[in-house]
Amino acid sequence: KLVDNKAMAAIGELKNLKRLSLSGANINDSGLAFIRNMQELEFLNLARTGVTTEGLAQLAALKNLKSLYLFETSVDSSKAVALKAKLPGVHVETGRIIVPILEGDTSRLK
Repeated sequence: KLVDNKAMAAIGELKNLKRLSLSGANINDSGLAFIRNMQELEFLNLARTGVTTEGLAQLAALKNLKSLYLFETSVDSSKAVALKAKLPGVHVETGRIIVPILEGDTSRLK
């Protein structure tokens, strides 16, 4: 885990970066502050980081963001919708997929 909040200051200077994967990095909401000025960013993977629902508000300025991955974070998936309202073109994936049970589903068999 070489990337931490301190390293995020240098990463935040990469203004033309389009894809950034921080999966497993030792960052939290403080580190997200450096991302908000990366206006060209289209893909952001924050899986297995310490970011929270409150920290996501800092990403609302990323108007070019198309994909945001939040697997295994403490982000409340129902509240992540608030970010989607501010960035309607972004696909937010929390990994908390609920599959409905269908009428003919074999799991209903006893």
